[in-house]
Amino acid sequence: MRNLPIRLVIAAALAATIVLSSAGSVLAAPGDLDSTFNGSGLVLGPVGGIATGVAVQSDGKIVAGGGHFALARYNPDGTLDTSFGSGGSTQPTGGDAHALVLQPDGKIVLAGSVCYPCAFSLARYNADGSLDTTFGSGGRATASFSPSATFNDFGAMAVALQGDGKLVAAGNAGSLFGGNAFGVARFNSDGSLDGSFGSAGLAIANFYYWEQADARAVAIQADGKIVVGGSAAGQFVLARFNPDGTLDATFGSGGLARPAYGYAYTVAVQVDGKIVEAGQDLSGNQIQVARVNADGSPDSSFGSGGVATTNFLPTAVYTAALAVQIQKNGKIVTAGTAFGHGEEAHACRFPCL
Repeated sequence: MRNLPIRLVIAAALAATIVLSSAGSVLAAPGDLDSTFNGSGLVLGPVGGIATGVAVQSDGKIVAGGGHFALARYNPDGTLDTSFGSGGSTQPTGGDAHALVLQPDGKIVLAGSVCYPCAFSLARYNADGSLDTTFGSGGRATASFSPSATFNDFGAMAVALQGDGKLVAAGNAGSLFGGNAFGVARFNSDGSLDGSFGSAGLAIANFYYWEQADARAVAIQADGKIVVGGSAAGQFVLARFNPDGTLDATFGSGGLARPAYGYAYTVAVQVDGKIVEAGQDLSGNQIQVARVNADGSPDSSFGSGGVATTNFLPTAVYTAALAVQIQKNGKIVTAGTAFGHGEEAHACRFPCL
């Protein structure tokens, strides 16, 4: 999830937990906040700024990160894990973090941007919260698409972990006058750029010079192909790269698909190879989800011509899906925000409940 204070990220991640209280207490209804988590289902975190990533470890501990590259870790009961970092959190190391991924070995990777000039930046932390000095330079790795870039929008907005341990970061790699390219950087497990990918570890998907491109999400298919989701000129856009960093000519038109008008913020790949992209419609007051077939063509069996929309608030002035997941039964869950007379956070399942 993006652009939410840490207290809201944790609440949103846990608010849909279905809880049964202990014997003798009143049963909680599905969807109620989990009172076994910090007594209320909510925590206020020590990480300053904005938390842009949250993940749950295999042991049930919860990691949240963002801001100027900082992390906090919570025990399953909502208390800070004092064995992590300093009293449960790490000190910011500079830059702007936008995404988080957990490695199977317990290490944590934050991805974002560092300036100036602005570049993709990754930081990897050990399971105890210390920077992993075996990664990149002192725990940080960078990749520059535009050496003269002076806006932190030209950084990694999403990160994914391949099965072989390589890290794929996606974001904007455009000009100073508005991004007109999606950028993908692939790093080896030691933080060095993967020379077998694209050009010296970097790959781009170009757009017309007048199209403002905004890459927000990345997903790895089972066959190793890389899907990047975002927007360009008021359209949902998907770019698919082959494992070697070249655009996949079998997908859409020259590797690009434009499944809907609107602004996309998140992407997921179904087990059948279909790709789901979610965000908001052009009006900005409806959640919009588009689904394409494995070849990038609209999936006519989904919604209306491959697009579904919903609005939580009749008076909404801003509504958007910021995260999407596919359930085991194939249903699509989105989470995001809706602003009407008051600020509210919502989650929706298609079909919406």
